[in-house]
Amino acid sequence: MALVDIWWNNAGINRDAMLHKLTEADWDTVIDVNPKGTFSFSRQASACASAARAALSISLPPAGLANVGQTNYSASKAGVVGMTKPPAANWRKGVTVNAICPGFIDTDTTRGVPENVWHDQQIPAGYAGEAKDVGECGVSGVRWRALYQW
Repeated sequence: MALVDIWWNNAGINRDAMLHKLTEADWDTVIDVNPKGTFSFSRQASACASAARAALSISLPPAGLANVGQTNYSASKAGVVGMTKPPAANWRKGVTVNAICPGFIDTDTTRGVPENVWHDQQIPAGYAGEAKDVGECGVSGVRWRALYQW
């Protein structure tokens, strides 16, 4: 069996709709991909994790934000964050487990968002990040012997 040193959960979809128009099918689709996909992949990867060095990084936009029309998406990403601490507590020593919440990232999907929404995101850096920024954050989050994190 091959050993896994690092795995990175990054799957995510959205099906935006105002709550009163949100269908159960759209709710289920988002839940099936975001937290359930994270669970399924993590379960498989953790079975092959190298005991002394395994690292898990879960990448997601900020969970729990009050973005218009994103009840299902926000709830699903909060679920992903909730799946981060238990593995850290289970594995403890020698294993780094992190959830990174990079904020608003300039992608094909977000380019369709109206400009006023970009400004409403209250991005601390003052500008949207790029995919490479998420990659650099992830690499930092899974480096071996990362600083004490919980």
